[in-house]
Amino acid sequence: MTGIRTHDRESQVQHPNHYTTEPSSYLDLMDDCYCVTDAPRLTVLPRDQRVIDGGIASFLCRASGNPVPEVYWRRAGRRVAVGRQRYTVVVVPLGGSLLRIEPVKAARDDDSAVECVAENGIGDPISATARLHVYLDGQGLPLHVHLCCLNHT
Repeated sequence: MTGIRTHDRESQVQHPNHYTTEPSSYLDLMDDCYCVTDAPRLTVLPRDQRVIDGGIASFLCRASGNPVPEVYWRRAGRRVAVGRQRYTVVVVPLGGSLLRIEPVKAARDDDSAVECVAENGIGDPISATARLHVYLDGQGLPLHVHLCCLNHT
């Protein structure tokens, strides 16, 4: 880290302003430098989705922290396995993940929750939940869509 150098490797840090401090709990000693670590923090939360039966739902989640957090997904309290049928998980560089469900099935997915979890070994894991609402063809469409279609039939 710029401007910080080791003064007494066991107990103190010499700052450029010529004062010394004890290392705090969020500083880790690695060889001859101190590296700041940060617990994970969600920067992009997954959003609720409203999808037609047979369609595609996509959820995005991003986290920051040091080290860069691992971001993964859970459904019904269980981790979503990568490559599982209907589920695709894409790792987004620097602490992100995209969950894609295709095809969405009303009988299995309606009003279900997906949970984004971020952890990096510093502090507790953090999570956010989004809901998936599935409707059958013709149900749950905005009023202007119904009026548009009624006028043309």
